[in-house]
Amino acid sequence: MHFWSRLRKWDSVLFLLLLSALAYLPNISHFGYFRDDWYLMYSANAFGGDVFHAIYASDRPIRALLMSPLFSIFGLDPFYYNLSVYVCRLLGAFAFLWTLQMLWPRQRNAALIASALFLLYPGFLSTPNAIDYQAQQFGLFLAMLSIALSVRAVLGLLPAQKIAAWFLAGVTAVFYLGFVEYFLGLEVFRFAIIFLLAYRSSESNWLKRGFMTWFPFALGPFAFLTWRFFFFESTRKATDLGAQISRFFSDPLLVGVEWAVTLLKDIFEVAVLSWGVPFYNLWNTPERLREWFFAGLLSLLAVGAVVLVLKLRPLESDSETESAQWQREAFWVGLVTVVAGFVPVILSNRDADFASLSRYMLASSVGAVILLAAFISQFKSRSVYVGVTGLLIMASVLTHY
Repeated sequence: MHFWSRLRKWDSVLFLLLLSALAYLPNISHFGYFRDDWYLMYSANAFGGDVFHAIYASDRPIRALLMSPLFSIFGLDPFYYNLSVYVCRLLGAFAFLWTLQMLWPRQRNAALIASALFLLYPGFLSTPNAIDYQAQQFGLFLAMLSIALSVRAVLGLLPAQKIAAWFLAGVTAVFYLGFVEYFLGLEVFRFAIIFLLAYRSSESNWLKRGFMTWFPFALGPFAFLTWRFFFFESTRKATDLGAQISRFFSDPLLVGVEWAVTLLKDIFEVAVLSWGVPFYNLWNTPERLREWFFAGLLSLLAVGAVVLVLKLRPLESDSETESAQWQREAFWVGLVTVVAGFVPVILSNRDADFASLSRYMLASSVGAVILLAAFISQFKSRSVYVGVTGLLIMASVLTHY
């Protein structure tokens, strides 16, 4: 009995670990170099790990602080870079789960579903491109950790622990933005969470309380932005915000309408189409029957895990008022995060898609899975609740396989 009670305490962690293994590990040893992986590894092999400082000097010099040490450890073997990406993805899901459990402690099932969908998000199709996208995966993990530390500090820690949490949240924020500056929209996720907590605790002066609580956690991002826009000079036009914004001032109406249309399209893609289009495209992929059989087996195991965990867990027994309140909170937090995640991308005149630009959906996927978990939680029938979750997980596992 003691064993089963302890197992139930860790069922969320074990569940995410199992899903991640089913989705990402079966083919991990077969991945080689893709796209810019070749260029990066050729350069490092020819000139040594310090060459990353020269490669990233024009736009994202902080990335060299990640890639140079990794090359000295992993060398030219793509397997270890793929394994590193897998670990980052899993740790990021754990940090995201921690955040949601602290934010909505009574919604354990919804937090688990959102974390599982975040972990397996099928809209990002460049996971095997592990060397070039190492910074995106590591940066996303640091972002989730930074935000989780913020929530933990706000909810109550001893003074010394709170200072440590502030410091770690700030440092991780600087680094994740240094790795991937277009993840800046995740700071709006942090902002929304902190203001939600302030509103709950003090409705009379929640705006003032929210700003006072948020300010220490904004120092890290502000420090990065100050360096980025006032001290660092990007020589690459694609990452120079000034060069990109100048297009807007040349024709504000036309560019403004174009940005608005792109934003609406991207929101629909990340929140809805991500769960269908990549899966649908699988049917145009020529694979042997053996591969389809193995992929189907993995997806069935994932669905079995979903059914087992959600069937054994009790449904949330909130009143209709409490249920409506958390769904309303999740809707607005999720929607704001989805929109904010795309703003830096669109201001840079980029457009996320399911081909080579799926990385631009990563930040907004955080809000998308919160929206989806809130939608699923509206189903009162356990069978429908579990069934919809199982279908989404199955499609995600098949897509990544």
